[in-house]
Amino acid sequence: MARITAGQLIQQLQTTVQQLAADQASIADLKIAAGALREMREGFKLLAPFRHVKKVSPFGSARVKEGDPVFRLAEEFARRIVEHGFMVITGAGGGIMEACQRGAGRERSFGVNIRFPHEQQATTIMSDDPKLMPFRYFFTRKRFWRDSRHRLAPHCWAAPVPHQSGVSGPLQHPVMGQSIPRRAGGELGALRRKLVGQAGDGDFRWLPRK
Repeated sequence: MARITAGQLIQQLQTTVQQLAADQASIADLKIAAGALREMREGFKLLAPFRHVKKVSPFGSARVKEGDPVFRLAEEFARRIVEHGFMVITGAGGGIMEACQRGAGRERSFGVNIRFPHEQQATTIMSDDPKLMPFRYFFTRKRFWRDSRHRLAPHCWAAPVPHQSGVSGPLQHPVMGQSIPRRAGGELGALRRKLVGQAGDGDFRWLPRK
């Protein structure tokens, strides 16, 4: 089967736009289509210079405060993962996201923020950074997040987020930033099933602490 070319895909995009016009799509629908395509284009352009750099996406609660042991753990995790050549992609908010931004540093961080009038604002670490990408639509943000990272690092209490939101279809090379004791009573297995639902036994790789 012949591989599709860039020119053919561009032709498909142009045809779809023409079909929207022929369908007499509403202004509201056209705004969504135009906005989503614009966000994807801007995201692709932002990532292009870093396409061959490995990236990790940490997930976790935005409500974890500085000084919390989990905050310090996330910061240390990001610092170490950067030492291994990774960049970090977060939602550019507070809590675990801010901790990972601090650990990775501004130069090794991306931010994929969501634009809501009363929701999270980008932290000062990422503010005015050219690698900060504010999104309006959740679905374009999730797709950008999913396709741009090479590893997924869910903080254990936030593990349902990637599973339930569809960010990860099965989990792609997940790594856990916090150790959980393996007890005889099978609590680890129960915790895994509770947190990540359909994740299989081979889906986790445990990182030993130094």
